[in-house]
Amino acid sequence: MTRHHSRPRLRPLIAVLLVLVTAATAPAALQVEYQTIIPGYTLASGRQLAVDGAGNAYAVASHYPDGVTLAILVVKLDLSGDVLWERVIAGTDHDQAEGIAIGADGGVWLAGWTDSPDFPRTVDALQPQSGGFREAFLLRLDPADGDLAYSTLLGGEYTDMAMGLTVAGDGSLGLVGSTWSTDFPVQDAFQPEKMGFPYDTSDFFVTRLTADGRALVHSSYLGGTGDDTAAGIALAPGGDLVVVGTTDSEDFRVYGPFQAELAGYQDGVIARVAADGSGLVASTYLGGQDLERIGGVAVAADGSVVVAGSTRSPDFPVTAGAFTPQFVGEIDGCEIPFGGDYNCPDMFAVRLVPDGGAMAYGTFLGGTETDVCRALVLDAAERPVLAGYSVSPDFPQVEFSDAAIIAARLQAGGDDLDDVLALDSGRANAGHGLALGPGGDLFLTGAGPQPAELMVVRLAEDATAAPQGAAAALRMTRVAPNPFNPRTTISLRLERSGPVEVAAYDVAGRRRATLIAGHLAAGLHTLVWQGTDDAGRALASGTYLIRARRLATDAAPGPVTDVAKVQLIR
Repeated sequence: MTRHHSRPRLRPLIAVLLVLVTAATAPAALQVEYQTIIPGYTLASGRQLAVDGAGNAYAVASHYPDGVTLAILVVKLDLSGDVLWERVIAGTDHDQAEGIAIGADGGVWLAGWTDSPDFPRTVDALQPQSGGFREAFLLRLDPADGDLAYSTLLGGEYTDMAMGLTVAGDGSLGLVGSTWSTDFPVQDAFQPEKMGFPYDTSDFFVTRLTADGRALVHSSYLGGTGDDTAAGIALAPGGDLVVVGTTDSEDFRVYGPFQAELAGYQDGVIARVAADGSGLVASTYLGGQDLERIGGVAVAADGSVVVAGSTRSPDFPVTAGAFTPQFVGEIDGCEIPFGGDYNCPDMFAVRLVPDGGAMAYGTFLGGTETDVCRALVLDAAERPVLAGYSVSPDFPQVEFSDAAIIAARLQAGGDDLDDVLALDSGRANAGHGLALGPGGDLFLTGAGPQPAELMVVRLAEDATAAPQGAAAALRMTRVAPNPFNPRTTISLRLERSGPVEVAAYDVAGRRRATLIAGHLAAGLHTLVWQGTDDAGRALASGTYLIRARRLATDAAPGPVTDVAKVQLIR
């Protein structure tokens, strides 16, 4: 279901701006549970998101309130996709959040960078004053209302940018970023000094802070004499921090590597830092003869590191039996405006064995034109899910018009494409952020259609998947026949008694018929829909969404929602 929200009252609007594109060869297993677009902000684009234990999604976006200057937008949505609050965080210059995570106490942590001398910070900040041109920041929002609870700067005398954030089991905060400063705050560092020319090249910084963000646990540089640019961070079993990014340094620190040397003019890098910050557990280059960009990182239960991104290298390392063992992007088929030609990039996915010294699988993914991966998660079955965008007319298993936001799930072994879901965007608006919810649903954020608007999508395993965070408190167990004419039967199972609403919506998000609204006992219930609206008029042929919703009570917080897609054929 697609929802649009306007400010200050959060009410659904009618227009649908994105269209779900189904798989060309088979129905996609991933189905849209909700698709919410938040208008009212200038050129807004979702960057990252996190999901709490109740299935509430927190999306962080960038937007341009004056059409020129970047500001940070944070939106909280409930399990049904309704907006609970919206907050703008901004100074007088550019500000951008690059990471978001839920703290051990439920607080919403953001990390990023600011150019604003008046960026909001609290009186108890670890570093209240900026020491340079662009400063990293770390802040916490109250999950109940989005109010600022804590904010600090972090950096040295030049440029510092936080690019990823994670929360450890003890609540401590892992932070990775890029720094050009020679005096970035370090503590118990395994690399205490910046490499390369001062202010001219960047190193990673890898920092762990206490759970309240008010003190450093350990902090270190990581890099070589070239440019080392951080892209993301993940937590490994045991508390190690896995950081990723790109480098053109020929002397980046490697330890037990899968790939010991720089292969092109920009490779990806993967480094595992010991939980106590004492040094590298493993690190490696990853790339081919051209250019790579890592878009996301995740760590499996056995400690295997999975990365995904984009590559222009035909010789990017892949494994035998991979889903796509050959580079698909057209050689010199893409063009920089008023510049030269380059290889059209493919997405890639790679899984390294736990010690990082070998590849468990590696595969290309894409078509002949541009395919870009900006985010990665592992689903409940440890299948890699990649998010990004494509303009390739031959992207596997989907069809779209000009450009599409992509969510593609590979099999756990990287040898097959499980399914693909595409949102037709009309332009290259990337899917920037992915998160896994507590019940296994996937959450995606990015930019909607022109002009760009913040979009958040919740994806379930199939049209009748159990709602997450609810222990199957409500579920539509069967909708049949489907397609139907003149009627369909909906079987609904309720774990405990309570207020329930079941309604039919068209694909524009308009409620067409209320099937039931009242208190139901626990157990199995059967409803029949005749394909008519609330006035008894026959509805036209088309796709409709049946939404069952158990409302919140003191005994059963919620709400809990399940959605099924049905086809009416006259």
